[in-house]
Amino acid sequence: MKELWVKIDKKVHKNAKESLLKLAAEVCDVIYVDEQLLADAKKTGVKTASSSEGCDIYVLETFDAQKVEELKDAGKTVAVRITVKRKEDEGKVVRAASLSSDYIIVTVLTGKLFLWKTSLRKSMEKASCSLKFCLRKTRN
Repeated sequence: MKELWVKIDKKVHKNAKESLLKLAAEVCDVIYVDEQLLADAKKTGVKTASSSEGCDIYVLETFDAQKVEELKDAGKTVAVRITVKRKEDEGKVVRAASLSSDYIIVTVLTGKLFLWKTSLRKSMEKASCSLKFCLRKTRN
């Protein structure tokens, strides 16, 4: 299942935030915000993601296997953000998936996104994991 997430940064001007929240409520599946915007995002009725309590999807900004396990044991929906800078970072993605993270938000800092996705799929198959993930490519 594919979901459209939008992340609204706390640096966005207040008027723009209100417009973005309204638009996101119409077209997005999940609104990803910081603690300051969480209450406003929840008012839209759309699922919320945040690194603070009270959201629908708890986002770990850095991978912490113990925290993933604690949140999953507490019945929380968990997303983990992982930045892939080199081949070794794939292991974090596989580990997060093996811990049954519900979402993995991957930022790929290399210019070879397609090759990385292929490599990751092979790693996931070896680890017998399934994965729903969001990919975001950034420019160097």
